[in-house]
Amino acid sequence: MSKTGDPQVRHILVVDDDRTLNHACVDRLCRVDGAAATSAYDGRTALGLIGEQRPDLVLLDLGLPDMDGFDVLLRSRHPHRYQPDVIVMTADNDGRKVLRALRAGALSYLLKPFTMAVLSAAVRAVWQAHSTIAALDDHPSLVQGDIDHVMSTLRLVGLGGRDYRAPKGIAQSTLTMVRQALAAASTDMSAGEVAVACGLSRASARRYLQHLHAVGLATERQQYGRAGRPEHRYTSTER
Repeated sequence: MSKTGDPQVRHILVVDDDRTLNHACVDRLCRVDGAAATSAYDGRTALGLIGEQRPDLVLLDLGLPDMDGFDVLLRSRHPHRYQPDVIVMTADNDGRKVLRALRAGALSYLLKPFTMAVLSAAVRAVWQAHSTIAALDDHPSLVQGDIDHVMSTLRLVGLGGRDYRAPKGIAQSTLTMVRQALAAASTDMSAGEVAVACGLSRASARRYLQHLHAVGLATERQQYGRAGRPEHRYTSTER
């Protein structure tokens, strides 16, 4: 558990010597995603903070000024130490390094430059994967569908939400249409509003919106009216 003072608040450590990007990530994660985020600008400081603060997630650049980012990754994943989840973020698109990072225990490899919406989508997918796994704790014997759901959520982490492919039962073309409608909206939308915008039934729109929420591509809130059930409204995380 991270040392944030509140067990419900996720703690993220951003490790990047580009202070402008580092501060932009911290601001986004705190202001939009409700996390507690800390900055480190070199590898040695990062390793010290991992031991002291026990962050839930580390966003790690590979090109650090004092040591190879891979060394930080390997030390942070040492079996006898606290092991946070790690997302590598770098401009290095060498396929061998991508494979090396994944083998070393990174959940994802985000290529710079990326938008803050992509960063948020990747981070939320990590939280969703944790929630999915926690919900399965009461079921010691999983079926393949349970495992596939966890793996598809983790796959979204690696994609940052950019090229996410729909699972079985969700039409890719319809999902893309709903994503685009939600991202283009100036405010949140209900299933009824999405249904009208996309030419879908209300039930179908609701199913696609619930799926986007489940994989971190949309947030959901309940709006209470004067009577009846609350209305569920959705906002894209890709704006």
